[in-house]
Amino acid sequence: MAGFRARRRRGAPELQVHDARSATRAGSALVAADDRIRAAVDELGFAEAELGRDAIAQAVEALVAARGRLTEAFRLNRLNHDAMPGSADEVRARHLRIVDLCEAVERVLDEQTADLAERMSRARRAPEVIGAVRADLLRMRARIPYARITIDRLAARCARDALTPIEANLSEADQLLGFAEHGVGVAERRRSEGSSGHADVALEASTRSIRRAAALLDAVEAFEVEALRAEAALPALADECRRDLAVALRAPHSAEAAAAI
Repeated sequence: MAGFRARRRRGAPELQVHDARSATRAGSALVAADDRIRAAVDELGFAEAELGRDAIAQAVEALVAARGRLTEAFRLNRLNHDAMPGSADEVRARHLRIVDLCEAVERVLDEQTADLAERMSRARRAPEVIGAVRADLLRMRARIPYARITIDRLAARCARDALTPIEANLSEADQLLGFAEHGVGVAERRRSEGSSGHADVALEASTRSIRRAAALLDAVEAFEVEALRAEAALPALADECRRDLAVALRAPHSAEAAAAI
């Protein structure tokens, strides 16, 4: 027992050092989290000015939740500095909880800050993106007459059923381009009203519509290429069939096979 007590006494200074470090870490975490929340308030102000109030609603909710966590962390810190803080184990547990809460505050706010920074970057690029979308619209519109000629050309050579995979492509592409053009108009109007967040959503929808329209028109061109490849292979296939038939005719046959030929 004496040896055990001696080991415990030798471990006491180490435990005190550990507790002191935990207390220091908890205090530093509180200061850092408090500073992070102050910075987040400023960042939200800039984001609201660029994106509008509605666009930062989620970030505001995250900030409110972060403040709640920090409030709880400060409450635990006050308990640890109370005249009767409880047992050493309780104090240690509070220090750990304080660090966890503060790290959660910084993590959530960092995620929201990164998201807002990306959205503000997109908003600043909006004029460039709008110009690119309008240029893409012009290119896609110019492709539709050629795609119609392609389908007419295919209809003259192929059975109607063969064109089923692409027969609706032109009308669908035209509808998608109409939707994209409307979306660009909405984006420009929303941006002029100061609602950059909504403008960004409209632009993204327009971009997706143009991509889908391009895929439909590409499918028409690809279908014609495959049809031409099949037509080019027909003479060679016919020659091969004739050769096979000639070989079959020259080969000896049973009486039944000869009668059939």
